[in-house]
Amino acid sequence: MKAKAILVSLILLSLLILAVNPLMAQSSFEKNRSWRVNEINYENDNDQNGVYDDFSKEVVYYHDETSSRIDSIQTYVWDTMNSEWSLHMKRLFVYDTTGEYVIENHYYDYQQNQTIHKLYYDYNSQNRLIRYRYYYYNANTLDYTLYMRCYFLYGPDRLNQIIQSTYLTSSNYYKKDTYTHDTQGRIITNMVSSSSDSLSWSNSYLIHNSYHPNDTTTSEQYIQHLAHYYPNNNMFGTVFFDMLAESYFYQDWNGNDWDEQSRTVFNYNTQNQLTDYINQDFDSSWINSMKYEYSYDTSNNLYQIYATFWSISANNWNYPYSKRTYTWQQTTSNQDDYLELPEFDFAVYPNPFSKSVNINLNTKNNASVKLNVFNIKGQLVKSAVFDAKSFTWDGTDNQNHPVSEGVYIIKASQDGISASRKIIKINH
Repeated sequence: MKAKAILVSLILLSLLILAVNPLMAQSSFEKNRSWRVNEINYENDNDQNGVYDDFSKEVVYYHDETSSRIDSIQTYVWDTMNSEWSLHMKRLFVYDTTGEYVIENHYYDYQQNQTIHKLYYDYNSQNRLIRYRYYYYNANTLDYTLYMRCYFLYGPDRLNQIIQSTYLTSSNYYKKDTYTHDTQGRIITNMVSSSSDSLSWSNSYLIHNSYHPNDTTTSEQYIQHLAHYYPNNNMFGTVFFDMLAESYFYQDWNGNDWDEQSRTVFNYNTQNQLTDYINQDFDSSWINSMKYEYSYDTSNNLYQIYATFWSISANNWNYPYSKRTYTWQQTTSNQDDYLELPEFDFAVYPNPFSKSVNINLNTKNNASVKLNVFNIKGQLVKSAVFDAKSFTWDGTDNQNHPVSEGVYIIKASQDGISASRKIIKINH
């Protein structure tokens, strides 16, 4: 029962962490879709003797026809009494009709024989995540009760605010995250305020983000990341999805000014892979508190994450008290949600786009490529033929008029083989 309570607390904590700072999210699979994680094993060294004991593990199951789409995650807890794995929780993912966006996420507890959490995700016509609702099973009413609702508010090309409402039995709690951005569109500050009635707001804390000089991500990429990967979070620990962060500062409001509270400092190797990040607390000076170390296998997939406490008395890092180990499987192709045949593929960027779309082919064939663009109703709006493996669609129709804002399907064909991508046109 103790392990079960701890695990449920960890699940709730992972949801709340993402609600506090949406930059803290899982790494995507888009870096290399030919690999997928099959299992994540959690071990603890509570005695600090270098011997790690199994604590829990997550086993990931994928869609039969789409190798990168997660259908479910099963969580097991190590039963020390019987020396065996006990199935504890199963997360089920339900997708929209395109198979690309998660619209439901259910937590089924095998000990209670009951779905104990349900999360629902809503998207707008641009396929941006605009809301999620979190329900928990209420044993008193034998029904599901709304616990949290979260709204994502956007400008033309960036995330502006997240407003979260938490509903409790005695009172309600409201939290608002308001973002500012740099010229690259990345979030640099997050002003967090709270309210008891959603009308009068008071400052709570302020977060400052800075980025590595090699970071090239944009706000549009971040918005797409939220839409695709926010619903199946917390698989890869606390990292800035594909961003290269330098630091993360947390300041608390004292009623008159901001007080330094904590910060996180990130370090990378020459391949721009995260090697470690260190959490520090402020007490007249910065004091180490936690360190997370990342290692990678020979295929550059994340292998292990070690967590270590700082020893104030010894003035050094203790022996790592826990580790997380990832097991990967190589898939037979790099197919994604829109790849029809593995012999021919292409990438599009940026997505969403405002003026033009770059198209890069992944094919050994040098034959001409026919490009067709359809609107969401299936109507053909553009046809063209290209002889290169990289080209640009200028966002116009067959009459050379700019297409309107909305969702489009790009279909590229070469020697009878075709592939399709969904793209989104936005107006600045």
